[in-house]
Amino acid sequence: MKQVLLALILISPMSYADWGDTYFCTATHHSRVDLDGERTTFKLKDFTFHLSKEKNAMVFDSSENFFQYTVIGLAELGSFPNLESWSAEDENSKVVFIEGKFAHSFVGRSGVTVNTAICRKT
Repeated sequence: MKQVLLALILISPMSYADWGDTYFCTATHHSRVDLDGERTTFKLKDFTFHLSKEKNAMVFDSSENFFQYTVIGLAELGSFPNLESWSAEDENSKVVFIEGKFAHSFVGRSGVTVNTAICRKT
């Protein structure tokens, strides 16, 4: 009986992480508020990223957008790639990804930049 239970756990879809999956994201918002409170809205640019198990990170795949080959590490707690739900961060950025909804903030010397997108696996 224990062997059957173990086999069911191992073949369950929940046991397969989505490492290596690539996501295509359609940008829905991109703006910056500078230190004087002035808001700039940027032209929306779609982007892709993949989940790297080796780096335990989101790896952005192009220099054609705001992220420019950025690597943002997944948080140790509360990240479940197999459930398409995680958070990631580096020294300036914070990302939340939940079931295809992407939100990113970047705090730097020029102010705060916000990006949102709707993403799907390719």
